[in-house]
Amino acid sequence: MEGGQRQNRVVEVVHQRLVRLTRELQYSLKRLKDYSYADKLSTSWDVAITINIEVTLTSALKAAPAGTLEYFRYLKHPVVSSMMLIVSFSLPSLLATVALLLVGYLALKTDECPLCCERVPYWNMVFNSCGDRCCKGCVIQYLKTDDAEKVARVRHARHWNVRCFGGCGRLLDRKLVFLSRENLRLQQCVCELQKREMLIARKPAGSDIVECPEMSCMGVGYSGQATIMCFVCERQWEDPEHRYHIAKRIWSWVKRFVWPDTIDGVGGWRPCPHCGMAIVKNGGCANMRCGLCDQVFR
Repeated sequence: MEGGQRQNRVVEVVHQRLVRLTRELQYSLKRLKDYSYADKLSTSWDVAITINIEVTLTSALKAAPAGTLEYFRYLKHPVVSSMMLIVSFSLPSLLATVALLLVGYLALKTDECPLCCERVPYWNMVFNSCGDRCCKGCVIQYLKTDDAEKVARVRHARHWNVRCFGGCGRLLDRKLVFLSRENLRLQQCVCELQKREMLIARKPAGSDIVECPEMSCMGVGYSGQATIMCFVCERQWEDPEHRYHIAKRIWSWVKRFVWPDTIDGVGGWRPCPHCGMAIVKNGGCANMRCGLCDQVFR
C-alpha cells in the first residue's frame, strides 16, 4: 500500500507540474509576437518537448509497477524528481531519460530458464542462433560438462560440431564459449579453429591445402614444396605428391588387395577420410557415419 500511495503522490505532483507548464506555454505564446522567427521556433520547441515528456512520464507511472520507483531510488538516479524540476528539455536529455527508463524496465523484467526452471533477469538470458535460450549459468555448466570429449570431437572433426543446449540438433554459437574464463580448453580450441579458417582463406595461388597428420592438431600446410610444415603445431613432413614414384604407388595397390589389413581378424575395413578412424562396414546403405568425428561419407 505504501508503494501505491507513493506512486499516486508522484503522479499528482507531475500533474500539477503539467498544469503549470501549460500556463507557461500560453504565456510564452502571447510573447512570441515580439520575438524573431528563430526565437519563436526555439521557445515553442522547448516548451512542447517539456510537456510531451511529462505527459509520457505520467502515463508510464500510472501503468508501471510499484517497484519501478524503488528501483530508481536504489540506483540513486533522481529521474522522477529531475523530471519535475527541469523547466525545459533538449533532445539529449530526452534520449538519456528514455535510456534510463529502458534500463529500469530490463532490470525489473525476468524470464524463466527452460533448463533450470529458475527466474533470472532478462539481461542474464543467453540466446542461440536457432532461437533456444537459457540462463548464463546453464550455458557455462553445459560447456563444462564433458569438455574434454567436446574438445576431442572438435579436433578430430576439424570443424565446430558442438550441438545446441536445447537439444534441437543445431550447432552452438562459438562466441558463447567466451562467456566465462572456466572454459579454457574450449576457448583454445576455438582460437585454433579460427586460425585454421584464416590459413585456408589465405591459401596461396597454385597451392593446395594439406591436413596436418597429427590427430590432435587442426592445423594445415601448403603443398608445393618437398617438405610441408603445419602452421599451428609446426610439425614438418614430406609431401607424398611431390616425390611419389609410380612403382611405389603400384606396390601399395598390390599390397592392399593381396595382403589386406585386418582388425582383430576382420578384414574389409577402411579409414574415415576425415579423422582416420578405422571403420568396418557390415551392412546397411552406402552412407556411413564416423562415431568419432560424426562425419558422413560413402
